[in-house]
Amino acid sequence: MLPVLALALLSPGTTAFAQSRQPDALYVTVEGASGPSVSGGGGEAEWLHWVSPRTSMTVGGTSASLGDLWWTYGTIGVFTRRDRVMLSGRVSLGSGRSGRGGLRYGRYMGSVTVPIARGLYVESESQYVRVAETATTVFKIGGLYTGARGVTLQTAYYVVQSGLIRGHSVLSRGGFSAGRFGVFGGVTHSTQAVQPTVVPATVLSTSYSRQSFVGASVIAGRSQVIGVVEVVPQPEGRLGRVLLTWRLPLGQTPAEPAAAK
Repeated sequence: MLPVLALALLSPGTTAFAQSRQPDALYVTVEGASGPSVSGGGGEAEWLHWVSPRTSMTVGGTSASLGDLWWTYGTIGVFTRRDRVMLSGRVSLGSGRSGRGGLRYGRYMGSVTVPIARGLYVESESQYVRVAETATTVFKIGGLYTGARGVTLQTAYYVVQSGLIRGHSVLSRGGFSAGRFGVFGGVTHSTQAVQPTVVPATVLSTSYSRQSFVGASVIAGRSQVIGVVEVVPQPEGRLGRVLLTWRLPLGQTPAEPAAAK
């Protein structure tokens, strides 16, 4: 799942924090991007399947392009929730092509979320992304608050290592939901100077670069529609992205056994 959409789906009622087993779901995302010197778009589909009341797996695929670069990859992920910890891992592998020829794409991610108080969580995450000969390692630690009145607040600190360059970023994000509607927004501040998007797969899949975003969601029947507008500063102007995701539940919500652990 695209990083900014994963943030958009964080709310008190989402599957990651729900105490009862949720139905399987299909996530379909389309996006478009445009900037002073590059433009592109892409699409993604992911199937979320609950193996047990506390464990799920995700299978999906993504294809995207920006400028003369395009890439396609498949993803498999696992999430499990225990009494005092939530664990998740994702692996994405694929390939693509740029003006310099073919390239390989790989992304590996693992995260741990620990509840420390009612509605308050501590998160840590590690990522390794490799596109062609460019490798990036990202470590994140942060906190998440989900309030009973539909308020969600999140802050995170990133340490990024790419070649000989080390950068630091801070993410601040907030959201509010009431009934079937929700709004959210956030900004990432980075110590790195604004860089041209020459390897967009690395920049856009790790979500550590300087950027801002706003969005809204609406529940229609059993489905959910989420729209996001993201702005990434560039040396000449700004790169804008628009993302639209449909969450389509598959089947009915099963009851969680009382003795589930």
